[in-house]
Amino acid sequence: MAGLSALVMHSSVAFAVVRLVGAVYLIGLGLWTWRSASAHAEPAPRRRSRPRGTDSVYAQALLANVLNPKAASVYLTLVPQFVEPDRPIGGQLLTLATAHALLIALWLTAWTLLVLRASHALRTPRFRRTAIRTTSAVLIALGIRSAVA
Repeated sequence: MAGLSALVMHSSVAFAVVRLVGAVYLIGLGLWTWRSASAHAEPAPRRRSRPRGTDSVYAQALLANVLNPKAASVYLTLVPQFVEPDRPIGGQLLTLATAHALLIALWLTAWTLLVLRASHALRTPRFRRTAIRTTSAVLIALGIRSAVA
């Protein structure tokens, strides 16, 4: 991670490539999400068994987090500012990663509680379609902004 961060920090070409790849990813994700809005317009039928593999909500969330370029960009841009070169890097990175994990856990817990309270309204087909299309538009706009910035 430190080597890639140093490469991106010292090479404008590498930074441009990472930025454009991220922009293409965001635009593609936005278009794919927009197309899937009609599939999510109707409430999904209740399943009797637990989904397995990539149908699992857990698996989808795990893949979304692992493949998320935002996490890599956070570590590539912010972590070098908080690492002291004269101290062992392992403990510093572990401390920063632990703090990040705790903040994310708190953030996701707060959102979970909020969504649980608003679940009835969130399950209506109209809300789902609007939320998917709004999310798609934001992803596409962010991708375009990243590409031209």
